[in-house]
Amino acid sequence: MSGILLLILLLLVIFLFLSFLANIVVKALPLWFIFKKINIAPWKSLIPYYSDYEIIKFCGFSGWFICLYFIPTINVLFGILLRIKFGQKLNQSIWFSIGLGLFPMIFFPILAIKDFETTDLRCQNCGSEIKGAGIYCVNCGIKL
Repeated sequence: MSGILLLILLLLVIFLFLSFLANIVVKALPLWFIFKKINIAPWKSLIPYYSDYEIIKFCGFSGWFICLYFIPTINVLFGILLRIKFGQKLNQSIWFSIGLGLFPMIFFPILAIKDFETTDLRCQNCGSEIKGAGIYCVNCGIKL
């Protein structure tokens, strides 16, 4: 009996490890490339809720909106609306943004390889809006 229990436990550990790898490949890897394009440190895409926090801040919401991810049912609706808003901030069509909200596993990798321009970029140091293609922030002078 203990052999069967050990086998079930081993299969569970293997399943959890494969789920972790799938999360990295499907979510974190595309976000790595997207974050590089929108001037957010790419390593932030590797931390599960921190990457969502960065997306929330990029979309112009308060950081406290991350708390909505911990409320059942609201978290699903907020996640969909946030990804739609994220697509619109990246100047994507409304249909692509809806696809990003409903099918992120398909549309985030497409967005990672797609060329896009954002509606506004913010400086990592001072948070001021960056306009044009300058390599230095006008407000604080840090290299972008």
